[in-house]
Amino acid sequence: MPTYLDQHKKNQAGFILFTAVLFMQIFALTAIAQLLLTKMNLKISNDNWQQRQNFDYSYHLLNYIENYLQNHNNCFIPHISPINLFKKNSAWWQQYACHGTLSTTSYYFAVEFLGDNPCALLKNSQQTANFYRLTLLTTNSKFPSGKILISSIFIKPSMSKEECTESVYQVNIGRQSWRQLNG
Repeated sequence: MPTYLDQHKKNQAGFILFTAVLFMQIFALTAIAQLLLTKMNLKISNDNWQQRQNFDYSYHLLNYIENYLQNHNNCFIPHISPINLFKKNSAWWQQYACHGTLSTTSYYFAVEFLGDNPCALLKNSQQTANFYRLTLLTTNSKFPSGKILISSIFIKPSMSKEECTESVYQVNIGRQSWRQLNG
């Protein structure tokens, strides 16, 4: 005949089994959550790496186009504020800007004449400075959210017919500043 103590041991064994299974499920769910979190972090890291690669590529392309424009005068557009350029859709860029494709990257660029400055003399020269803004848009077909818009101000030499009415200062030919435009 079972005693009260034997009956209590059977109930206790069931409770221990239930508790062990419950903790195993909690640990399994925690492990699954950690795996999903790791997967999400890897995707974010990959997206950040791809965005950085696209930016580096765009920056080198900006350098190349600036050097090209030192000897060429094309792709001019009327003056548009940088934020308005950022808002332009791809149809506008295809219609008004110069464009090209390298590998999976399409790029568009436009140049704005910002004016000449008779007080800005090029170093080791008597030539004055003409200021231009180059705006470059790159898109990557493998990375749809990889739209990058970079703008730079650069100088080309000129001979201004105007007189300088302020103090003269010296500048270098080429890039003066650049920035990445964000919405």
